[in-house]
Amino acid sequence: MRNCLLLGLCCMLLLPVGLAQQVGAKGASAEMAQTSDSVGLVSAKKEKYPKTAALCSIIPGGGQIYNGKYWKVPIVYGVIGGAGYWLYSNHEKYLYYRDEYRLRLNGATEGLNPELANMSTENVAFNEKHYQRNQELGVFVFFICYGLNIVDAMVDAHFSTYDVSDNLTLGVRPCIAEPLPYAAVMAPALGMRMVLRF
Repeated sequence: MRNCLLLGLCCMLLLPVGLAQQVGAKGASAEMAQTSDSVGLVSAKKEKYPKTAALCSIIPGGGQIYNGKYWKVPIVYGVIGGAGYWLYSNHEKYLYYRDEYRLRLNGATEGLNPELANMSTENVAFNEKHYQRNQELGVFVFFICYGLNIVDAMVDAHFSTYDVSDNLTLGVRPCIAEPLPYAAVMAPALGMRMVLRF
């Protein structure tokens, strides 16, 4: 059983590498051609694949490393680690109050926590429910943060070759419109002209 789990883990870790090799083997579509500029040679951008980025994100931060956004990795680990710590601390406090509450309900006199001796049974029950709710919310928050890690890697890979040069402009300028031949009034009109260059 242990060997099967180890084999499965190795396959999951090597799957993104294998898929990246297959996709990259397609040839010229994997890299954009180098073009010359008036300043010099523009470096080629490698096309990133969202599916590979998602598979790399199984390990938190892997998709960000695949996309070359190394500065996002500490943020990913901080957010997921913070959510995991919050889940863990609420789980520990829930178990702490749950054990005390069960002992009090069973009428036990031994094994009670001396730190909670001054607290009423209703307050112990309230704290148990409070930390149970926070624990369940912590599971939800943890998986949302993990999912956002995957979504961020996929979106970043999708827009990796998006053109953000200065040639993308939207200009709004005032203009004088010529009168239409079938208009009732044959006078020029003031207006706005929108010009989109790409």
